[in-house]
Amino acid sequence: MRQSYSFIGKSVGVSLALLFLALLVGCDSGGGLATLQSIVVTPTNPSISKGATQQFTATGHFSNGTTQVLGTVTWSSGTTATATISGTGLATAVAPGNSTITATSGSVNGNTLLTVTAPTLQTITVTPANPSVGAGGTVQFTATGHFSDGSTQVLGSATWTSATTAAATIDMATGLATAVAVGSSTITASSAGINGTTLMTVTLAVPRLAITGNFGDRTANVYTINPATGQLRSAVSHTTTRLARSRHSQSPGLP
Repeated sequence: MRQSYSFIGKSVGVSLALLFLALLVGCDSGGGLATLQSIVVTPTNPSISKGATQQFTATGHFSNGTTQVLGTVTWSSGTTATATISGTGLATAVAPGNSTITATSGSVNGNTLLTVTAPTLQTITVTPANPSVGAGGTVQFTATGHFSDGSTQVLGSATWTSATTAAATIDMATGLATAVAVGSSTITASSAGINGTTLMTVTLAVPRLAITGNFGDRTANVYTINPATGQLRSAVSHTTTRLARSRHSQSPGLP
């Protein structure tokens, strides 16, 4: 029985020692409970683009020299037209500008400045996608930018290139491509370090014909049409009786 009392006494002694140690940790050098002295908000003065988010953290500095991440602070944004912030410290960029982000606990607060920049270009889509055109034809390409805030915009300042100029060339400023010869070429639109591509295939051009006739001498001239310019070329004269028949069929009574 005496050994049991001794064991219990040792256990109580250890528990009291641990409690005393915990009280010491929670006290400042003057013997009182540690109090929150300041709050540091991180990251410090970040910059994000419109539509992006930023997670903030509040770290408390106490009177006994310890620090601790504060999970129960109140978050606020000084300019909600620029950025909003949730109760967990997640800020959302609304429009370009600056906003002071503040974390408050009791009467103590800390803050930092959040800068919101214009939305950034994420991807480029080139249209029409994978066109096929006969040699001598043209294709007008368009570059559409997709931005960090979810918006889209036609990029008038994109730079255009053709990977295989033997098959197709392109005006680097306007995006107007010309089919040169049978083959294919990767068409690229570039802006702000972002590229978008599509494949242009050039096929054998199907000849377009124009026929003119003279009923008097029963001749017909056959022309091919330049697909690039629409102009007539390569006239070939043929003598035919079909024109006379057509004339007689449309004008009864004529010899």
